[in-house]
Amino acid sequence: MSLSQSPLPLSVCIPTCNRAKLLREAIESVLSQTFTDFELIISDNASSDSTRSVVRSFRDPRIRYVAHEKNIGPVGNFNHCLALSRGAYVTLFHDDDRMLPDNLLLKVRALEAHPQAGLVHSAFQAIDGQGNVMERPASPGKPAAVDTVEAGHDFLIRSLLRGNKVNPPSVMLRRECYSRLGGFTDKVLFTADYEYWMRIALHYDVIFLATPLIQYRQHAGWGTSRYMRSVNGSLVPTLRAVEEEFLARQLIVKRCKGQREDWRRIRNLVYTNDVHQLDALLYEPSEGQFDEPAERKALLNICRRRPALLFKKPVLRFFLKQYAGDRAFNAVRNLAGHP
Repeated sequence: MSLSQSPLPLSVCIPTCNRAKLLREAIESVLSQTFTDFELIISDNASSDSTRSVVRSFRDPRIRYVAHEKNIGPVGNFNHCLALSRGAYVTLFHDDDRMLPDNLLLKVRALEAHPQAGLVHSAFQAIDGQGNVMERPASPGKPAAVDTVEAGHDFLIRSLLRGNKVNPPSVMLRRECYSRLGGFTDKVLFTADYEYWMRIALHYDVIFLATPLIQYRQHAGWGTSRYMRSVNGSLVPTLRAVEEEFLARQLIVKRCKGQREDWRRIRNLVYTNDVHQLDALLYEPSEGQFDEPAERKALLNICRRRPALLFKKPVLRFFLKQYAGDRAFNAVRNLAGHP
């Protein structure tokens, strides 16, 4: 769908819950965009703070405010926003982040110039709780230095093997993707966006803009903090995050079975990648990494979904060390020839 075919060019959606102070900054950044022809949908997930008052303080006819009486969960709220949207293009923006002035303009232009693309995402600036730009990026991976249009197949394989490199609030997608493929899955939480981008890539190309166009806030209330931990100054995923990534990939592999002739190759690549990822996490665990029962439960859930993983060395090493003790672990490790 192009702008000429839609009565409304763009829907900007902000799902929110109890972030009134930061929400004001997010709204201000949207209303200050150089591209102005949009609706702004704010979907309030049963906030108990002053969210309603903050939204009503803006006297802009482009704003549509919807309040839920009961919390429907983050994924439910994302999908509610998609269902309400009327624009040819849609962006789901976080209530604690900020757009840079040309964010909407450049992404609309990119999608207009490349009709085969289903979504566009961009580089970003990481900011702290006070809005100061941080030198260290908020997510791993070095972004491309130039704008790129990546074939859907290439994006899919890269995402399956290297994880999610798309910053969710930087995404603008065609609403036809939602009409054709549905919304975010409710089978995962942390990786619902990861699964959705790959699902879109089964049918569309993906654009990346190398210019930072949003400011992504990393702070104490950061939603990702439950799934990432800091090790030597770097963010690494917890086993709960790995479990959700694992499940997201399995959902996509199942979709590939009915849509791609090379799905067996993709399945085998994903299997090998899962083992390597677990190996990296389990071979030399950082101090306290598995102290939480939820972490051990996550690994058990991974193995329950794919029992063959129980017989892989990194998993055997982990359970041996956890339940037989360090002495037994070191004895077996020495017998196996490890230093």
